[in-house]
Amino acid sequence: MAESQVRSQNEAVLHFSISGKVVYLPFKEGDAVKQGQTIASLDSYTTQKQLASTLNTFRVTRNAFDQTKDNIQDNVSKAQQVLPYDYYAKAGMGMDTKENAMNDTIKRILDQNQANLDNSIIQVELANYAFTLSTLTSPINGVLIRQDITTPQVMATPQNIFTVIDPEALVFKANVSENDINFIEEGAQTTIQLNGQSDKKIIGTVLKIYPDKITLPTGENVYQVDIGGDEINKLGKYKQAGVVLIKNKYNTSVVLVPSWLVLSKQYIWVIEDNKPILKSIKAGETVSGNTEVLEGLKDTDKVILNPATIIKSKYPLL
Repeated sequence: MAESQVRSQNEAVLHFSISGKVVYLPFKEGDAVKQGQTIASLDSYTTQKQLASTLNTFRVTRNAFDQTKDNIQDNVSKAQQVLPYDYYAKAGMGMDTKENAMNDTIKRILDQNQANLDNSIIQVELANYAFTLSTLTSPINGVLIRQDITTPQVMATPQNIFTVIDPEALVFKANVSENDINFIEEGAQTTIQLNGQSDKKIIGTVLKIYPDKITLPTGENVYQVDIGGDEINKLGKYKQAGVVLIKNKYNTSVVLVPSWLVLSKQYIWVIEDNKPILKSIKAGETVSGNTEVLEGLKDTDKVILNPATIIKSKYPLL
């Protein structure tokens, strides 16, 4: 298990696809936003004018297309054929051939006008797309928790991030070692202890095991697991770290603790009867700074957060 922390099931990480000057920032970090609300806009004067010009061109092209169709329906196009009356007779062609030639001419005129109209529509779509790239809107109801650009009239790039989360859909997200993933199943009961809340145990349930294996920057292969529960929403804070006890499908449990709490791979300091005790444990795998405790710890044990404090009168606990 690697990173274990509270996240939201609904997170939207937004950025501009183009660079430009920010002219509109209606929210600040921590503000609530609604789905569809604009959270940032770039200077769009040029793109607005390009869109207006393209719409004018489209209108002219559309009118020409409609007029051509009307002319054909009124036989105007046929009447404008300037071939001599005996042209087809001298060429040895009958009336059927003449009619087919007329139809072919009409089809070419319509095809050409249709192509012009299609191109005009494409130009409108491209201009409108360029205009939409200058605006960021929230896809969800939530809270703006990150805003790399905080003041208008500065240049923004695609690297500048805006993040919106739904604080009502928190989960405890953990990365499970590929060697342990087969021991865990959806619906399994879990006990979570968040950093800074040593006196509270949060009961949760494995909601989702992601099917795709990911590789951490350390090179370790893990699977992501979402753990949910009402208490997580009540007590947890976004990106708050902690440890979790997961009851696996073989009715055994694995405790996950920061590796620096494990001494010589076999001891952990805990508080029992208000006294520090060096407790013997059986350690499992260590993945990205967290170690599995297979035996020796219970979910009710109070682990000392910083072993160096055991010589003091107070003991910060996990």
